[in-house]
Amino acid sequence: MNILIISTLCHLFSIIPIIDYYYKNDFIFQYINVIVLSVFLSILYHFYNESNCIILFLDYCVSFIWFFNDMNFRYDNYDVFYKILICNCVSFIYNLSIRYNKHYYFNHSIWHIFNAFKCYYVSSIICDQLKF
Repeated sequence: MNILIISTLCHLFSIIPIIDYYYKNDFIFQYINVIVLSVFLSILYHFYNESNCIILFLDYCVSFIWFFNDMNFRYDNYDVFYKILICNCVSFIYNLSIRYNKHYYFNHSIWHIFNAFKCYYVSSIICDQLKF
């Protein structure tokens, strides 16, 4: 369980590229708040040994909001949009493929780290788009 909580915290690094825009842009203000809320809910879910269905439901709802924020940002071209869509789809499929067995904690932690890199990448792209 502790490894899942620690690996979940890696998602907070996705805030780094866009933190300068926190008060300057309404979308970024909302985006960062969704990231923090999503990480907090995921940590709570793992803290309670993944047994609280209400927290799981809220965690998934906020994760979908995060996904829709990724997809609804106004990108300069469709290539960027498709890159982010593909990254999100790969992450989602990988998450679905994790089975609850003796390697679950390790595999789920690897997914957290992979997904945190994906989130950082998306935030970097958003930051690059904001500079134009």
